[in-house]
Amino acid sequence: MRPLKTILVCLDLTEMDDFLIRHALHLCEQVEDIEKIYFAHNIRFEDADDAQDLLDQLDKPLRAIVEDTLDEAIQTHFATVVDPPAYEILVREESSSPAALAELADSHQAGLVVVGKKIAFKGSGMAVVKLLRILPAHTSLLLVPETSRPQIRNILAPVDFSKASKVATEMAAYLRRQTGAELHCQHVFSIPSFYFPSIMVNDLEPSMRQEAQKRWREFAKGLHQVGAIDLDCTFSFNSDTSISQTITDHANMTHQDLIVVGSKGRGGLAAFVIGSVALQLVQAELPIPLLVV
Repeated sequence: MRPLKTILVCLDLTEMDDFLIRHALHLCEQVEDIEKIYFAHNIRFEDADDAQDLLDQLDKPLRAIVEDTLDEAIQTHFATVVDPPAYEILVREESSSPAALAELADSHQAGLVVVGKKIAFKGSGMAVVKLLRILPAHTSLLLVPETSRPQIRNILAPVDFSKASKVATEMAAYLRRQTGAELHCQHVFSIPSFYFPSIMVNDLEPSMRQEAQKRWREFAKGLHQVGAIDLDCTFSFNSDTSISQTITDHANMTHQDLIVVGSKGRGGLAAFVIGSVALQLVQAELPIPLLVV
């Protein structure tokens, strides 16, 4: 995988911006490869008439006002850092914020886009899902909830032994090397009960676990080739909840700071199809930062 040199942080002039700026700074402190941060905002009005009335009352262009406001917030945090990274503010005026941000990520070759995951602030996750679907292939998406702390000490990489989870685990291993964090993998296996109407599902758990462990050993061999060595994997048998909930419960119980997941599982039919587990994690009220690769 390519080193993470450029990140794009999406700001929206809300309380969430402080969280995102702090997380971006912390990420730059831990990931030495990062050379530049782009802070982006898209100006979008629901009502064109109301927008024009507002613009007529301003003493300078709205874009300039937004840039000044963002720069003031950024400088407040950057002033506390001895050697802050280079940054640039990008302001657009497009009808679709996801489309504008995806275009900026592509044109500026951002390896990572950072967005806020609003839980207490009651923000909608639909725009995030749309952004994830249209981001360029070389760009990952980091969702940061306002309840999280800017630290990366423990990383969880859920795996289903697919190509997508291999790419995600390689990214997790890269972040482990950069940050010194602990990295653990998790595989969730289950047996739909309607497949075996006359057999107790729990009776099949030992054989399913053995099969999962066998597949993990083969999967891990491929990871060794890219330097992802000394990885351990937790095998979680899921009988009564969703896979995403099992992952969330394990992450909370083991105090993970970051979950790294592939964007397309085995069920994906095309490059733009988001895997069901990744989509569930994106839409869930997850209190832990989620990196979708």
